Amino acid sequence: MAGQPKRGLDFAAWDVHLFDDDERFDVLIDAQGWDGFGVFFWICTKAYATNGYYYEWREETSAATIAKRMSGGIKSDTVNQVVKLCLRIGLFDNGLFDRESILTNKMMQERYMYAIEKRSVRGRTINRLYWLLKTEETKAYIVIPENEHNLSENEHNLSENDTKKSKVKESKVNRNNYYAMPSANAADTAGENIFITLPLNDKSNYPVSKSDVQHYKILYPAVDVEQQLRSMLGWLEANPSRRKTRTGIKGFITKWLNKVQDRGGVGYGFNPSDNVKNNVTTASGGNYPTGEKVF
Repeated sequence: MAGQPKRGLDFAAWDVHLFDDDERFDVLIDAQGWDGFGVFFWICTKAYATNGYYYEWREETSAATIAKRMSGGIKSDTVNQVVKLCLRIGLFDNGLFDRESILTNKMMQERYMYAIEKRSVRGRTINRLYWLLKTEETKAYIVIPENEHNLSENEHNLSENDTKKSKVKESKVNRNNYYAMPSANAADTAGENIFITLPLNDKSNYPVSKSDVQHYKILYPAVDVEQQLRSMLGWLEANPSRRKTRTGIKGFITKWLNKVQDRGGVGYGFNPSDNVKNNVTTASGGNYPTGEKVF
């Protein structure tokens, strides 16, 4: 229908601090080389160009198709290995992939929101099954349909005012939606579901909810997440000049937890050699400890 917003993007910006803020890219490149990052980049770019914020993975054909399009000696086995590693370390959401064969992550969806921000006079409807961002992280012009499970972006054209009203309804529905990622609700706002708050450089605080803690436990199974968050609080209180921005605090948390995961779940200042870990052999000959115990 004429006048409807297109699904994909013509341009998607990449953060110039990508490699500084997220050590998961260090793990990916160490394990699979720059070919590994190239596969990740290709999938993200293809997602932006087609569906906007996710890539549909087809078990029988996707790896071969990506290898053919990338050429340069990339094989389908490499593509499969990269995707599995990205799912393991959280560069793609593993739970959503298991349920829907969809490759996406919060970073990709945040970029999608900002890419359409200036051109979205009307609301942009997305598929709620594939949306990972919490209510407070989702812009008002993003519409999460309330009653149907598989609406495409182009099936609704709402004004910004209608979009804001829909957001109020969506926040109520998300509490009982099996597929939704943990989202803030009234209990979050009241502080009843907040595990800890981390101070930011603007003297405000960033709340980490109990549902966030559970999500981090899935991503970093070897880590005592609660204790590490307390350690982060202590470090930020002791280093006020090095506190993070509201947009950078998530990268700080994941970077910290990833380091502890690399140590087999042992925090700073301890000897990780006593931990029994399962290792992934990397391209450089080293090992990436997954934190999984070997029985």
